[in-house]
Amino acid sequence: DSNLIAKRVGQIYGKLVASPDYIRLHGSPETPEDIASHQALVGAESWRFMDGEKIVTVQPQGRFRTDNGMALASAAAEGLGIAWLPDCVTHDYLASGAL
Repeated sequence: DSNLIAKRVGQIYGKLVASPDYIRLHGSPETPEDIASHQALVGAESWRFMDGEKIVTVQPQGRFRTDNGMALASAAAEGLGIAWLPDCVTHDYLASGAL
């Protein structure tokens, strides 16, 4: 509908997260390119990172795909892979040490 108007109301901040067990077994990616060698828990088709002023886009591959952030957080906490999630979803997991 051409009568609809989109307006930014704020930013959503997020981060890559994984369980301590996953990191112990598979290591921690140091660069966006390293993500290709990890199991990604995917909610979006691509992940974007800033490298100075440059945007780096990664097409993650993995064993689990959903559009539900809570399901991705739960899968990450269970050690299934790395997920890119908003802070509002990961806050409690990070506070408890599960991620």
